[in-house]
Amino acid sequence: RTHDHTSFNGHNHVINADSSETWSGNDGAISQPICRSRPGQLFLEKELPPSSLYQGQSQDGQYFCTYQDCRQYPKKSYNIPSKLRKHARNHFKSVQCPECTIEKAEQKDMRDHVRIAHPSLAEALGIAGETLICPHCGAKISNCREDNMSRHVTRFHTAE
Repeated sequence: RTHDHTSFNGHNHVINADSSETWSGNDGAISQPICRSRPGQLFLEKELPPSSLYQGQSQDGQYFCTYQDCRQYPKKSYNIPSKLRKHARNHFKSVQCPECTIEKAEQKDMRDHVRIAHPSLAEALGIAGETLICPHCGAKISNCREDNMSRHVTRFHTAE
């Protein structure tokens, strides 16, 4: 068994590659183990449900999404199943926030969420963005990206 322990605000976050935890799909009919063993993975992830719930294949061998709520129109085709699985992650939001109920499709999306919504956790995990100082008002904007600073300046200082 592989364990990785992270403690934050009195909560222990355990990453266990042999977990027996499960989750159910939207209809409650599918129960899947939680996967926690990918290299470079920072946050817990649920396994995708069986591909039979979202994968179709055309006569020319292309794969396409059959998920009932897919808004991809016209339907995009994929030449290999792994590209369709990446698309399917948008439907099933498998990455779990350790501090709240938010779920995201990708690890990078969860890193952005944690940086903004849980800055102390981001700091503890070593993923905090830099703190930028507004040149107009001196406001410190932590875990900031350049586009966030631009948004701040536009929102609060465009009339100046």
